Amino acid sequence: LVLGSWTNSESARESNTFSNKNDPSHPLKVFQNVFLQAAWFFHVVGWLCILVPYGIVIDHYLMWWDSCDSEKRSPPDFLQSILLLQFILFISFGCVQFMQLLHINPIIIEMMYIKLSLVAKTLLCWLIAARVFV
Repeated sequence: LVLGSWTNSESARESNTFSNKNDPSHPLKVFQNVFLQAAWFFHVVGWLCILVPYGIVIDHYLMWWDSCDSEKRSPPDFLQSILLLQFILFISFGCVQFMQLLHINPIIIEMMYIKLSLVAKTLLCWLIAARVFV
């Protein structure tokens, strides 16, 4: 009862400094800004976490390719397509997240993520199955 009388009083409504949600000092706006900064930070860290290992793999692949002196020791032809497809698909997840951080329509982003996930997982399953059954 005491709390109800306090929230209904006009003096409480007038003393509310956070009534305007567009005010930059509003706690919700402050939280959104901090959250957005953290999201961008982790987005950049995620790009580094995917590009550094793939850079190492591609570097080793190219060194292996250069060191081959005959067809007998050269890497299989399908290996280049596997590396390229997996790299493109995994990088695409970062691109979808980038579009999400730019506040593009969330329904489109979700559909892109679902389709990309389905394609990437299906391709990975076929790559594994092809090595098991062949």
